[in-house]
Amino acid sequence: MVAIEFPFAAELAFRLEEHFCDRPDSRWVLFRKRGAERFLLSGYFSSENDAIEEWNRLAMAFPEMPPPPPCSPVRDQDWKTAYREHFKPWRCRDLLWLPLWLRDGYAVGPEVTVVALDPGMAFGTGDHAT
Repeated sequence: MVAIEFPFAAELAFRLEEHFCDRPDSRWVLFRKRGAERFLLSGYFSSENDAIEEWNRLAMAFPEMPPPPPCSPVRDQDWKTAYREHFKPWRCRDLLWLPLWLRDGYAVGPEVTVVALDPGMAFGTGDHAT
């Protein structure tokens, strides 16, 4: 698998979003840095040839697109558990939120109440204010 990433200007964001909404099978993803006018277009493809073909199709719809950026290999991994590397225990007052896979061997004092959870892939980082 390979990836293409391309930063682009805000003026193009709405047009790209509309373009991809009409194509639900698209392999492209649009990102916007929170609080910034910086946008990123990312695509994930089975081969470099597929990536270049998709870029060329996109360039036909958007002539202002530059030549394709270089492809980057995406390392193969167990995607069902990869999210775990970003999910760490956190504490709020006397509560310690602890992922189940870290529960064994994690030292906890008697003044702490442990909330053990298995957040799964859909939980995100768990870092949001709610």
